Amino acid sequence: MAKISKKMILNFLYNFFLLKFKGKKEKLKPLFFSYYLTLNCNFNCSYCSFAKSGATKKPDNKLNTKDVFKILKIIRKESADIYFTGGEPLIRSDIVEILKECKRLKFKSIFVNTNMSLIHKKMEILDYVTNLVSSLDMLNTEKYAKILGIPKETVNQVRENIITCAKLQKEKNFLMTINCVISPDTLKETRKIMGFCLKNNIGFAVVPAELDYGEIDPLLKDSKEYKQLIEDIIKQKKKINISIFGTKKYLKTILNFEKFNCYPNLIPHVYPNGDILWPCEPLKKFRVNLIKEGSYKKALEKSVANQPLPKCSNKCHKACYIEPSCFLQNPLLLLQEL
Repeated sequence: MAKISKKMILNFLYNFFLLKFKGKKEKLKPLFFSYYLTLNCNFNCSYCSFAKSGATKKPDNKLNTKDVFKILKIIRKESADIYFTGGEPLIRSDIVEILKECKRLKFKSIFVNTNMSLIHKKMEILDYVTNLVSSLDMLNTEKYAKILGIPKETVNQVRENIITCAKLQKEKNFLMTINCVISPDTLKETRKIMGFCLKNNIGFAVVPAELDYGEIDPLLKDSKEYKQLIEDIIKQKKKINISIFGTKKYLKTILNFEKFNCYPNLIPHVYPNGDILWPCEPLKKFRVNLIKEGSYKKALEKSVANQPLPKCSNKCHKACYIEPSCFLQNPLLLLQEL
């Protein structure tokens, strides 16, 4: 399990009482921040909305190292937990410096989500992360190479890097998780990935593939095979709870793509140029820049003044939105997971 910081617990309790007794959902405090260090990527995944839009191959106005440090200081005032993603964050030449700064600022949890194709060249990052997250969606090299838009040799390198890093978890004191993206093309391979994870002592998590910025593929929604897969994962989780990530509530929600009350401001997403999209990426009603505003609180106030938190049709089913939103409404669900 990820480390839970005191700051996260305090913010959670504050949010619970604020929502329960005052109903002020716009004023919720962040539990952690997700930071897109870059949208650029050396892959071209068929299910990635950034890749489809061409964002992974265009200049993304990412901040220089000095300004990234400013963002980290702003984030640290609000949260002790950070999740780096992209694009591919290891493309940045300063990734080690950024992670070192996180340690200096005493972040409790430091997640890095990477495609694992470059990590053999930057193994030093393992000295600074608490959680390493990667995608692995199938073991068939030829088919997977086509889905990712990369050479077969790179697929083999990714698997080799995953196995190498998995063996270093205890020595380097970090946890590793595979996010297995379930799409119509990879559905039949998901159980094999779960077996691969269990064999190599890697946490296993599933994520339904999206179409455009949150929309779930109708072929998944209508798939009996998909529903049976999720039901089997839920049963397996009861047997080996530590190895399968994602709460039972999350898994049951993505089983039938149930509606839920979403509070996206619990997990602010910071973009490469320092922008936050309010209230979330799928809705993106308003854009505000953290460096320009100087603090998250000012950025939040400006966002809320421009656009109150709108009603959501639940067109996306991302774990980072489902899990904290459901727990906030019913903390007993969280206790059941401990």
